[in-house]
Amino acid sequence: MMDNSIEDSIAKYNKLKIEFLKITQCLEHCEEEDREFYFKVTEDYARKLKIVNQSMKEKYGLKLCDCSDSFLLSKYHWWNIDPE
Repeated sequence: MMDNSIEDSIAKYNKLKIEFLKITQCLEHCEEEDREFYFKVTEDYARKLKIVNQSMKEKYGLKLCDCSDSFLLSKYHWWNIDPE
């Protein structure tokens, strides 16, 4: 049986965020030919984090992140990548 305590949920959320940050570091320092791959992986993690944020808000009433899409779009410019 899965333990759905708030502590376990936050620990899983934090693990996902750490993995996301590690992948973004790869994106910053990768070779040009690998950039598209890491970009797609970071997009996937960002979508998952958004889903987890919504779930945590609905289940526990927690607002873990107040990031907007405009924040993510500013990151495209920072990484010198044009969004599709």
